[in-house]
Amino acid sequence: TFMRRLGLPLGTRMGYFWGHHLDPLMTDSLRMRLHCFINNTKTFNCFRLSPEVFESYHQEFARWRPTCIVAYAAALGHLAEYVLERGYKPNYPTKCFVTGAEKLLPQHRKLIETAFGKPVHERYGSRDVGYIAYQMNPMQSYDFEIDWADLLLEPETPIETGAERSSILVTKLHADGMPMLRYRIDDVGHFPTGSRPGHPTFFLHEVVGRVTDGVWLPDGRWIHGIEFPHLLKDHPVREFMLLQRPDYSVRLM
Repeated sequence: TFMRRLGLPLGTRMGYFWGHHLDPLMTDSLRMRLHCFINNTKTFNCFRLSPEVFESYHQEFARWRPTCIVAYAAALGHLAEYVLERGYKPNYPTKCFVTGAEKLLPQHRKLIETAFGKPVHERYGSRDVGYIAYQMNPMQSYDFEIDWADLLLEPETPIETGAERSSILVTKLHADGMPMLRYRIDDVGHFPTGSRPGHPTFFLHEVVGRVTDGVWLPDGRWIHGIEFPHLLKDHPVREFMLLQRPDYSVRLM
């Protein structure tokens, strides 16, 4: 529904600068190729990047000219940086970008808009819930519109002023396999003033980040736990654990 409202109905020429094709050989089947042909989509792996890969993707995007590119936020930011460094004037996408999978940082948004001159719609979702909210008009506001027909979203604590943040509570309305009511999704959001538990909101000013385990640095900075699976994705590791001691040393097991 949101994609149609953005002018991107099913069948729109769509490039996915995404990361789910970890093993291209396993997904490059006749069935998958037929699916992509019918839906007018192409997928570009964003997990293993280099200047040579960026150049290859840039050239293919320029020939194919997708209407929209759906991308990992950071990967798209790095592509924009590559394009700007080389002085390219890309002719793609013809309409817009939709980012997801991770937080779109302000510096990446600025790089993307400068390099391509197209609006960037940040999409908010999660594996257990699916799509939750979209930025519908980022040229005017970065507010997220909640998919209120599919789920309820509310703060865990009352929001008295615009400066407060709260953990996000979600109730999915159409999920036989996830019959949980008002559970923490481990994300923190910036809610409109006056939002309170028990009263679902239709808008969210910002998704601040995710509460998860991480590694602390001696100067007070914190490394997000989601960084580590990306560091290990090129190694034959099925399970791992990080142990941090009081002296800030970290052991990888």
